[in-house]
Amino acid sequence: MTRKRAAARGEILEPPEAREGRRFWFQVEDVELKWLPLGETAFLLWVLAALVLVWLVVALVLLLL
Repeated sequence: MTRKRAAARGEILEPPEAREGRRFWFQVEDVELKWLPLGETAFLLWVLAALVLVWLVVALVLLLL
């Protein structure tokens, strides 16, 4: 029986073993921007809030036209 058919029947299959050279590791760290008194996360949240506000203003203007 093929692996796809066994998976379709609900059998639990182990993923194929990854070769040691194919693993990618990364890390996420909070960055303090020198020109900005906020952290990167806070800055991006403010940018998101500003974009939502602009989107709402444009929708209101288009609704009133």
